[in-house]
Amino acid sequence: MSPINNQNATVSDIEMQQISRSLRTEELLETPMIPPQAVWERIEATIDENITKERNLKKRSSQNRNKSFNWGACAAAVTVAVSCWIGWSNYQLQMQFASLLEQNQYLEQQLSKPGFTSYSEANLMQDLDGIELQLLQASSKEERLALLKQRRKNIEKLIDIQKGKPQEFYL
Repeated sequence: MSPINNQNATVSDIEMQQISRSLRTEELLETPMIPPQAVWERIEATIDENITKERNLKKRSSQNRNKSFNWGACAAAVTVAVSCWIGWSNYQLQMQFASLLEQNQYLEQQLSKPGFTSYSEANLMQDLDGIELQLLQASSKEERLALLKQRRKNIEKLIDIQKGKPQEFYL
């Protein structure tokens, strides 16, 4: 009802009627609605099913965690092992290299004594020069080690020739 159509009612009466209608509507909304027993039973069944599903899921996930392989840890262990192996190999190679250098220096000192040069000594000296050139051009440590071993053998042969074979023809 609008105040214009209802001339007997005052504005405050109209407002009072609207307020009372609103209050009645709110009271209707506030009264609890109790669902039937069948609805409650379905709700409880759904809750029970969800709980059992969650428990089963937790059991499966814990079983899968126990059975699953930790690939990250395995990859880290392999990386560490490979790094250690490479480091150890490099260390061993450096030690061999240092040992061969010392042996070659010692043999060179033995060769440095003055004397006559034989034909076989000259050939070995020429071979040593070729090996030294190859050493300068070698790119890998393995190649250098092989060349140093060959150089050591040639120097040992040269020393043997100088010590024990005076019957050779000298140049």
